[in-house]
Amino acid sequence: MTLKPTYELVLNGLKQQAAQHAELELTKRGALRAGNTGLITPDGEVAGKCARQTLLRLRGIDAEAVNHSRELMFGAGRGNEPLWIDNLVAGGIERDRIRCEEEVPIRWSLPSGRLVTGRPDLVIGNWEHHKPESGESEWVPERGLELKLVSSLWTGRDVALKREPKLIHLLQAGHYAWKLDIPFEVWYTSRADFHLPPDTRWGEDKKWPRPGRPGSEFIGMNESGQPLKLIPFVVGFELGWFSGELRYRHLSPSGPGVWVSSIVTQAGIQAYFETVDAMDRAGQLAPRPTSLTATGEKGSYNLCSYCPLNDLCKGWQGDAIDPWVEAAAAYIKTLSPTGSIR
Repeated sequence: MTLKPTYELVLNGLKQQAAQHAELELTKRGALRAGNTGLITPDGEVAGKCARQTLLRLRGIDAEAVNHSRELMFGAGRGNEPLWIDNLVAGGIERDRIRCEEEVPIRWSLPSGRLVTGRPDLVIGNWEHHKPESGESEWVPERGLELKLVSSLWTGRDVALKREPKLIHLLQAGHYAWKLDIPFEVWYTSRADFHLPPDTRWGEDKKWPRPGRPGSEFIGMNESGQPLKLIPFVVGFELGWFSGELRYRHLSPSGPGVWVSSIVTQAGIQAYFETVDAMDRAGQLAPRPTSLTATGEKGSYNLCSYCPLNDLCKGWQGDAIDPWVEAAAAYIKTLSPTGSIR
């Protein structure tokens, strides 16, 4: 048997993985996902996950899984989880205390009866003995970990240097913490060197801390002593619900920092899913999202700019959902499935 060219093998594998993902999405039609958690702000704005993307996934279409280039990034994120498990086990956690994904699902219903489901990345539990004489025990969840692989310099800057988790990640992990009723943490792992813009210099107007200042441990310097790159790191944030409002604090080997209030509330998450559900039932297209930070400031970037459906949404007229879903499905088919892989 002749061995096929490696590129052909890789592309065939990516195609098969994409097909399997699409098939899996179809089996989950009709349920809303915790991975698509968003927020309705007190001003009525939609923040966090785009409600239009959430509507598409409700109907079995994942707009983000449109080309193999993106799959390479998402695959790296999935590959981050077993590396974390290996590290936790080596660090002293028994493997049978760790559950992940389908092993520890969440499931709850909206007033309409619509299901909201989700799968946390990792949950560490304890085995509690309820009948010592028989040795029977029960696994009880103790701490959840939502794991994010850093795939851009700017995300790395925000979480490592500015100590600001991404709103969309707080929403997802906070959702799990709420429904499992356990503490949750968000952990960012960067496994690559991210080189800084070539004209970067130390200075008060720059985002890169000088040597000796907090955050400088994440910066690699060049031979001239100027900032060169953001080096690999692990940064974590603990989450806590306080009377229905989510707060976070930075974690470090020396102990946790101070609690910071976020704009995430249980009422806002509930309202988001109820709004998406009501729009789907009414056949009404959801509004485009507002880009906000975890504390409610306007984001420095536009979420829609990173969406493959941006051009379609910019020119779309009308608010009926069915024509938009049909157009989105057709538009996705026009996009290059191979991305940057030629």
